[in-house]
Amino acid sequence: MKAAFLEVANRIAHRLASRALTHNRRSSWQVVALVWPPAEGEKGFRIERAGPSLYDGLAGIALFFLEAHRATGERKYIRLAEQSILHACELLHATGETRAGFFHGSTGVAYVLTRIGVHTGEEQFVDLARKLLRECVWSATESSVDLVGGRAGVLAGILAVHRLDPDQQLLDQATEIGADLVLRARRGAFGWSWGNHVIRARDLTGVSHGASGIAHVLLELYCDTRDDRFRYAAQQGFAYEREFFHTPPGNWLDLRHDEDLKTETAEQGARSSAYVPRFMTAWCHGAPGMCMARVRAHKILGQTCFRDEVQDALAATKRATQAFPSDHDFSLCHGTAGRCEALLYATQHLPGFDATDFVRHIVEDAAERFDRPDAAWPCRSTGGITDPSLMVGESGIGHLFLQLAGSHPTPVLLIDSKEENSRVNGDGMGWSPVAARLRSEYVTGYFGRILSVMARVFSCDQASSISGKRAEVTNEIETVFRAINGAIETEPRLSVREQLRDAFAPERARFELAKNIPNQCDEVRADSARQPIDNWNDCWAALASHVRLVRTNVDWEVPPNSLHASLGNHDGVTYLVFGREGLTHLHRLTPFAATVLRSFQGGCSVTTALCRIAEMVPPEVSNCQHLVEEQLAAAYRFGLLEVHPVDKSISRNTDHESMNSDAVRDVPDLPSISLR
Repeated sequence: MKAAFLEVANRIAHRLASRALTHNRRSSWQVVALVWPPAEGEKGFRIERAGPSLYDGLAGIALFFLEAHRATGERKYIRLAEQSILHACELLHATGETRAGFFHGSTGVAYVLTRIGVHTGEEQFVDLARKLLRECVWSATESSVDLVGGRAGVLAGILAVHRLDPDQQLLDQATEIGADLVLRARRGAFGWSWGNHVIRARDLTGVSHGASGIAHVLLELYCDTRDDRFRYAAQQGFAYEREFFHTPPGNWLDLRHDEDLKTETAEQGARSSAYVPRFMTAWCHGAPGMCMARVRAHKILGQTCFRDEVQDALAATKRATQAFPSDHDFSLCHGTAGRCEALLYATQHLPGFDATDFVRHIVEDAAERFDRPDAAWPCRSTGGITDPSLMVGESGIGHLFLQLAGSHPTPVLLIDSKEENSRVNGDGMGWSPVAARLRSEYVTGYFGRILSVMARVFSCDQASSISGKRAEVTNEIETVFRAINGAIETEPRLSVREQLRDAFAPERARFELAKNIPNQCDEVRADSARQPIDNWNDCWAALASHVRLVRTNVDWEVPPNSLHASLGNHDGVTYLVFGREGLTHLHRLTPFAATVLRSFQGGCSVTTALCRIAEMVPPEVSNCQHLVEEQLAAAYRFGLLEVHPVDKSISRNTDHESMNSDAVRDVPDLPSISLR
């Protein structure tokens, strides 16, 4: 059986070799390039010369020929690998390619150069790779952070080269990039995520552009450095995605739908449809790639949470492999080959799981249909036009057959790993001082205010034990929230318990708001439909559904004279709790800003609110209306208010049970005005 699979891989390599465009000892191929959006009457793709990339260019094709040579010993395959990767280097310099990513960029080319140099013993290839990596400039201002073409991809390429040809300078560079990724993480209530250059309601899940890919690379960096910052950040990335897992179908939400909805809403104006969850089952987005990342995480960390959450997802991957017709797309990135690779990877590394026979049946059936002179392997949706590339073409399909043939090609869908560096000693739950400080910053960012109050009530050791509560699934904020709430509700002194409840109210509202966001499409629709307001007097306004106002009886940021002082002895404070683009925020309001926003808590006309506020400000304040309208404009700009013409505000539901969130943007307060 293995021999039959090797024959198929060899025939794929032979056909690719016959289509090579070779001149002056440099080889290239024609590839299929997508064109989006397609022009009217066009098919949405064009045929062009291959670029240098690993994803759909010369580096990926060269990698397949290298593996084919290792499996068959055919000399022409290694010659084509060398000629095509050298041409890729020339293209990088000729075109001035500035991308440094692994699948799209120079680090992927450097990786294949190193693989060829190590295999053949030819130092020129390793030297070229080193030169490329020295020239590789990853910009601290570059917005893309994902695995395919961003910072995480640069880190993946550098780690892969370092593991083939160890170099401390490369590892130092990788550590610097990893530290930058940790700093750039968006630290939400249920884990960490990474935004990309496209603004979305929620940061993406998945391997190619989402949290799984970045978490996977950070965990691999931890394996090489034993720097706990990277292990902690990786676990938080996986925790973020855990909130989006659905059973059924045993898959993670594809959050690119949020951006689709934003586009649709902008086109349709006020019209909008209900949110429909979408799922993709491919390496790039969905269960197959995310399973691979978690199987690897389970192998490194030994935590059962990773094993548990892939069980349903692997079943979903098998169902999708059966359901998709093999003539739809057989590629690695988003086709059947990628799903099969995921199942084989789990078979090799997850004890008790075996999909070998299942994959063989799928692949044998495909070979009968497409491994013929009069047929073509389906790549993307190109109407039968073949593509020689790695991630979306025949090179990737050939890679799958080499794996089934037992030649053990290096994985391309995950970073190659050194097994001796993989497993964490012990239970993997201990932390270095650097990682402990990182975790403390994360927890303090949510609960620092209430923890400082509790430190005045309990002993320092008891307060520290509350903030230090942890769980294997590393949902830090929820774990600490429950610990704080439990300590307050079990406090035997009634007066102290009531005061702690008062102090905890803003953080409780923030956490509950974050927990009650199944999706943020209401915010996306509102952002898309928001129009400038010319005349506030003609408007009706209400706090948006993702906004809360929370008032404490005591200003707990100023320590009271006595813990047991009467709650009425101190002026209260109003906090704005709101969410945007996946993060929740807590903002202390000035008395004037609090009064303005509170006027719209149940919804009313702006004219009515102005009358109420005017009655509360000192007579010497002559520009009250102007100040209120400035505050309203700021609140509306940040999406805190729903605003409509007065005649459209007949009956408003002011139930504020859903919500949303964003980057740290404070709503600007106007100067504090004493209220009567």
